[in-house]
Amino acid sequence: MGRRSAVIRPGPRRAVVLRPGPPRNGRRGVDAAAAVVGVLLLAASVVLVYELPEEDVIVPQYRVAFTTYEGEDFPTQRIEEPIGPGGFIDITYGIPQNNVFAVGVTVEYQDDEPSTLPDEFELELVAPNGTVIGLPRVLVTADPERTDPGEIVINQTDPFLSPLRSANLQFDVVARPTDVVVDAAARNETLEEAQDRLLPQHTVETNGAWILRVTLREAGGCPAPGSDPDDAFRAAYCLQEADRRGGVEDPGNGIAITKLTYSYYGVEVLSLDT
Repeated sequence: MGRRSAVIRPGPRRAVVLRPGPPRNGRRGVDAAAAVVGVLLLAASVVLVYELPEEDVIVPQYRVAFTTYEGEDFPTQRIEEPIGPGGFIDITYGIPQNNVFAVGVTVEYQDDEPSTLPDEFELELVAPNGTVIGLPRVLVTADPERTDPGEIVINQTDPFLSPLRSANLQFDVVARPTDVVVDAAARNETLEEAQDRLLPQHTVETNGAWILRVTLREAGGCPAPGSDPDDAFRAAYCLQEADRRGGVEDPGNGIAITKLTYSYYGVEVLSLDT
C-alpha cells in the first residue's frame, strides 16, 4: 500500500477586538444614566438664568432746582376815609406770578382822635383761591402824648398827638422748596418728558387777585377821668370833642399800606447725565 501524504492549510483568520468597559450587555444602563445627568444639568442651567441678578441698568436722573425772585413793589395805599368801628375795607393787589411763597406788608397807623383810648386794627391776607394766609395780625395805636405840657386849657386846640407807628408784617404762603434729585420715570424718558411730568408737581397756583383786608376791631372811646391832672384833662377834652361830633367819641380811623412786596420761586428740571 502506498504512502498518503496530507497537506494542512491554514483556515480563515478571525480577528478579536478587545474594548474597555463593561460587557456589551451593560451598555443600556450606562446610556440611561447619562441621559438623567443631562436632564439635571439642563434644569440647573434654567434655574441659574432666572436666579442670577440682572445686569445693573442706569436710570437717568434729574435735578429739580428752585430759584428765588422778588416781585415788584406795589404803590402806597392810604385809607383817608375812617374805617368805622367793626368795619373793614378790602385792598386788592393783582399778582401775576405762580409759586408765591411769602408776602410782606408795611403799615403806618396812628389814632386820628388821640384823646380817645387806642384803636385796634386787624389785617388778613386772602389768597386768590379764598384761603386766609396764616393768622390775622393785630395792630394797636400808641397812647397819646401832650403837644404842650404847659398850662391846661380846656379849649386848647389839638393838645394831644398819637405817635405814628409802623409795622413790617410777613405772611408765609407756602414753604419754599429746596433742590431735589429724582429718577426718570423710564429708561428712555427724555428731558422734555421729565419737565412735563415734574414741573406741574412743583407749581403752586398763586397768580390772581390777592386781598388785604383791614378791619377796625375796636375804636377806643373816651377814657375815664383819673386823679392825675393830665388824665382828667384828657377825659374832659375827649368828651368836648365828642359833643362836637354829636356824641360820637371815636368815629373810626384810617390807615396807610405803604408797601406790599412778594417773593416767588422759579422751577427748572435739569438732566444730571449731560
